[in-house]
Amino acid sequence: MRTYLVGQSKLFRFGLSLILRDTQFAVQFETDAVRNIVGDDLERALVLIEKPDDIAIISSDIKALKSSSNPPWVVLLAKTIQLEQFAACVACGIDGYLLEDISPEALLDSLHLVTHGEKVYPSQLATYLCAEHVSPLRRDVKELGHIIPLSDRELHIVQWLADGCPNKVIATKLNITEATVKVHVKAILKKLGVRNRTQAAIWAIQHGITFSPELVVPLSSMPPRLHL
Repeated sequence: MRTYLVGQSKLFRFGLSLILRDTQFAVQFETDAVRNIVGDDLERALVLIEKPDDIAIISSDIKALKSSSNPPWVVLLAKTIQLEQFAACVACGIDGYLLEDISPEALLDSLHLVTHGEKVYPSQLATYLCAEHVSPLRRDVKELGHIIPLSDRELHIVQWLADGCPNKVIATKLNITEATVKVHVKAILKKLGVRNRTQAAIWAIQHGITFSPELVVPLSSMPPRLHL
């Protein structure tokens, strides 16, 4: 995997290069500006970018990277979540938005997901959005089944989406194939009238969909949450 690292801070670039050394994402080229790699052959390359305080500074360069016939995967690493800034990043076409306090293990897992076609965002995003706009109520899945046009299996999958789980993890937890999960997710998005899994997760939290003891795995035995 050809990995490019972009950041104004030399310390940031050094630290991230050290973390990624001896992994499949070992940094092969680093620079202080996105514009320095626009126009390069970046097919099947990964570009990691230290997000500036204002995404407008590099938005046009990122759009140029993503508009090529064979665009690279682009992941931004930010200090905090700011909704307007995050929305601007998504509009640029980024594939991932991660917080700099992410653990090295979760970072590698997230980059692996990105390079396999997943969009990766902080799990805190859904909670933050809901805290800004709603006061979620805890509801039981069986209760929701009477008022929401989702099957029991789809409701369970929405719960895992709300917890930030990718399709592969959901498939393992429910003992079904990843392809089956994708079919269910597609149906869920259509029924809820949302565009992506992040919006579905936000919807789940807004409606108070949380885990019940009857589900496959109790909260106490769940693995650490991946930053999605």
